Parts: sequence; structure tokens; C-alpha cells
Amino acid sequence: KDGADLVISVDCGVTAHEQAELAKKIGLDLIITDHHEPSGKAPRGALATINPKLQKKSAFTNLAGVGVAFYLVLGLQKKYGLIKKGMEKWLLDMVALGTVCDVVPMTGLNRLLTKYGLIVMAKTNRAGLKALAEVAGAEVSSINETDLGFKLGSLLLDLIVEELLFDAQGAIAGAKAARGDLFVRLACVRGSFVDVGHA
Repeated sequence: KDGADLVISVDCGVTAHEQAELAKKIGLDLIITDHHEPSGKAPRGALATINPKLQKKSAFTNLAGVGVAFYLVLGLQKKYGLIKKGMEKWLLDMVALGTVCDVVPMTGLNRLLTKYGLIVMAKTNRAGLKALAEVAGAEVSSINETDLGFKLGSLLLDLIVEELLFDAQGAIAGAKAARGDLFVRLACVRGSFVDVGHA
């Protein structure tokens, strides 16, 4: 538990029945946001499960996992005002990236979120996103869906695989030499991906 009392999943957990029961047993609140097909009902151990596929008819059925999480943020913003009103739109760049990389139908809300996400991305001050685009060979100010999927998304997948190759001391096997200082630059700015503010 390590002092945490709440876990919010993104893009996973709708079939994690045993894990949700364990979380409940140890007093860890779990909110699941997911878009994958459920295996029957939502996990009973979770405090809440947000998945449009748990309803028979929903305008949100084809949302990517990041889209489901974004709508949770909107709901929390409306109820609790956790971030300054109007600032939630600056999350749309990450929503667009996640939507395209999740390979969901580019229709309805997915298309809308991606369209406005690309507009936000063109104005981004996220150092991590700018570095990712630079290394991927894309220009943030004119980025499009193809760039997101085939350049940034592909590079992110490479970075995830490289991260998995770290040994206990943090050295990379093979992949670090291939990426050189570009990987190091991206690793240094990874934290800026989670910045909420635009300024």
C-alpha cells in the first residue's frame, strides 16, 4: 500500500476481478477507467468502474481508454473544481495522442477529441511532447494523425520496450547505444508529459 489510499486505472482493469477484491480487502480504493470488453459485470471490489461497454447503448462506446479517463477528469472538474476552470482543454493534446495510438475507430467523439487535441498540441509548451516530436521527426505546430500514430506512437512504443530492458542498476542493454543522447534527452523530460498547465 505504501501510503496510497486510491488507485485510478487508465485503459485497464475491467476484467481485474481478483485484483479489485484484493484492493478492497487491504483498504485501497480503486477506480477503474477502461474501454475494453468486460468479462461479465464490473469488478465488485472497485469503488467505481467507468467503462462505456458496461452499458448496452452509449455514445461513448468506442472511446479510447484515454478518452474514458478524460471524461472522468471532466466529471471531477465539474463536481469538485480540482483544476482551474478551462484548463482541462490543455489535456486534449495527450488525449489525441492516446486516442490515435489506441487504434480505435476515428469517428464520433474520438474524431472530435483528436481534432481539438491537434489544435492544442500545436500550441503546447510541454517539453516532453516537443522532445518526443523532435526525435520522431515531426513538427508539433503542424502535426497530424499520421504523425501521432506512425512517428510519435512508434517512438513511444520503442521507449517502452527500452524501458523494459533496464537492468536493476538502470543501465540499458543494447538499445541505449542505438538511441544515444536522444533517448537520454527524452528520459530527462518524461515528467513534463503530465503537466496540466499550458503556460
